[in-house]
Amino acid sequence: MNYNTTRIVVSVSLCLLVFGICGLRAASTTLLHFGSAWRYHDFGVDPGTNWFKGDFGDGDWSYSFSQFGWGEDDEQTETTPAITTYFRGFVTIAEPLAYSSFTLRLLRDDGAAVYVNGTEVLRNNLSATGLLTYNTLASSGVNIPQETNYVVTNLTTSVFQQGVNLIAVEIHQASVDSSDMSFNLELVGTHSTNAIPTTVLRGPYLQVGTSSNIIVRWRTTSETNTVVHYGTSLGALNQFASNSAPVTEHEIKLTSLLPDTKYFYALGTSTSLVGEAGCHFVTAPAPGMAKPTRIWAIGDFGTGYAAQYNVRDAYTNFTGTRHTDAWLFLGDNAYNSGFDEEYQSYCFNVYSNELKRMVVWPTVGNHETAQIQALSDDFDYYRIFTMPMAGEAGGVPSGTEHYYSYDYANIHFIVLDSMTAIYRDTDSSMAEWLRADLADTTQDWIIAYFHHPPYTKGSHNSDTESELIEMRAQILPILEAGGVDLVLSGHSHCYERSFLIDGFYGHSSTITSSHLVNPGDGRTTGDGAYLKTAGGTNAGGGTVYVVDGSSGGQGGGGNLNHPAMFFSVLTYGSLVIDIDGLRLDATFVTADGTVDDTFTILKGDLPGDPQPTMIITRAGTNVVIRWPVSSPEYSLQSTPVLAPSQWSPVTASASTNGGLKTVTLPVRRTNEFFQLRRDP
Repeated sequence: MNYNTTRIVVSVSLCLLVFGICGLRAASTTLLHFGSAWRYHDFGVDPGTNWFKGDFGDGDWSYSFSQFGWGEDDEQTETTPAITTYFRGFVTIAEPLAYSSFTLRLLRDDGAAVYVNGTEVLRNNLSATGLLTYNTLASSGVNIPQETNYVVTNLTTSVFQQGVNLIAVEIHQASVDSSDMSFNLELVGTHSTNAIPTTVLRGPYLQVGTSSNIIVRWRTTSETNTVVHYGTSLGALNQFASNSAPVTEHEIKLTSLLPDTKYFYALGTSTSLVGEAGCHFVTAPAPGMAKPTRIWAIGDFGTGYAAQYNVRDAYTNFTGTRHTDAWLFLGDNAYNSGFDEEYQSYCFNVYSNELKRMVVWPTVGNHETAQIQALSDDFDYYRIFTMPMAGEAGGVPSGTEHYYSYDYANIHFIVLDSMTAIYRDTDSSMAEWLRADLADTTQDWIIAYFHHPPYTKGSHNSDTESELIEMRAQILPILEAGGVDLVLSGHSHCYERSFLIDGFYGHSSTITSSHLVNPGDGRTTGDGAYLKTAGGTNAGGGTVYVVDGSSGGQGGGGNLNHPAMFFSVLTYGSLVIDIDGLRLDATFVTADGTVDDTFTILKGDLPGDPQPTMIITRAGTNVVIRWPVSSPEYSLQSTPVLAPSQWSPVTASASTNGGLKTVTLPVRRTNEFFQLRRDP
């Protein structure tokens, strides 16, 4: 793909705004193509007076690709007949002054008005003046050949601004019973003959971060060589990595880094350098070294809806100055089809501050592949991201970017492709690699993620959809046999969190209590954390499954009643995971900053093991000991001396009343110590 001539050209201004390398441009560039994606309103009502302005909320508008219309049989997207249909599209122009003029070509049937950044720039086949409303009719009907001819107008550079520009169009019919409608639009920029400084279109963004290496990527408007200056002090970027080849897609690895160290960096060329404090990253700790680790997981987020921004801001407020060590993309990262310009608009433009300092580890969803199941690397997703397929970040080499693994601190992450059909089989190359990778890891924690959830009753149904059924039946037994602690998915536009479960691979109606390793809430303030043994594969010890597909605000549906799930909600948000040693705490942070769900997994007997609290009282010559009923169960022990070898079981039976267990004992000694011991 030629990124300079395909679909929409877009830009982000981050660490480096202007390079010192200049170059002459081609005569013209198509900035917005016929066939591009637009949001559209065909609801048969007036959308309001501000619909063509940038701050208008279009989250409930539909989204698809031009040509739009009805009645001609040449539409890419058929809309509902209406007197007036409204469209909003975005084009990002890195440097408007690089162009001497812009040409807009409009296909309309019947009348049209076009706005750029809230200013009307064209009115055709409508009354020359006056307010336009939903009920305004076109001046006349347009028939062949006029309805297939383009209305062409030239626009000056002053109409556009550097960065994102909104183009809004309203198409009016000449009568309320019009038989057809058509809309398509193209924007072409004619380049100035002056030399224009090269600018950054995308990035920087960070990939494959380890304890000693990291990859920095960015895109420029024209070809330059590649330089990254970096160091442990902002005032002393005294190390550099470079590549002399002229490219627009810059990708360079920084090597021989110190583990668990903050580095500052700046982009440049061999002749120019501009940096800022916001460009920094923190390397991973040395392999196998545990450290408090924060993980942020977002799914189905790339929509451009207001909720996407709100979820981002809620996490930013939640984490504060706490660094995010691993950022997980759970698929459907850019709607509607994962095209490069959609990634620009709904990923890179939205998370520009985060991408330059947090390493992203993505997985592929159905929208990354435009819903195509075919085995292919010919999707923009695979060109945009760099995945560690050679085992360079830990784990067994996969030899493909479709699935891979990596280590961070005492955590092993496994990323799977649930979209490509041939990988979901138990004898597939992915399954064989997965078995080898699980057998190879010695990390304390194993987290796996892929797009299609094995259990859900949200906007998708895991009982009826092939990708979900096959991942559950074919891949989950491998994951659970390998001791995976947590599985994350998206796809279903909701949040759902399971009990600690094991061995359940069938229809939701077939689940039994035997599949629930722990039927409690997993909360230290409730039934208690989910407990697993430390070391070994933990096979059979149970896994928690999370559907985290509501980070973009698409709306959902479904009954949210899957019996494997302890908690389900249709709320926009994202999942935050904190791991400290042998303790994992997960928090679902909503778009408004509240916390809807938490759970904890503990491994081994930790000082922080949340045992039920004992209540000890005297009753005459007896001592009464009470504690909350919990799962798993606890037994009472006593000793006259605080020594590990002296504890012995209390043989008196416990009664249960009001959620409390009670044991009554005669006072036998001057000193008596009691403890609760978790039953095996």
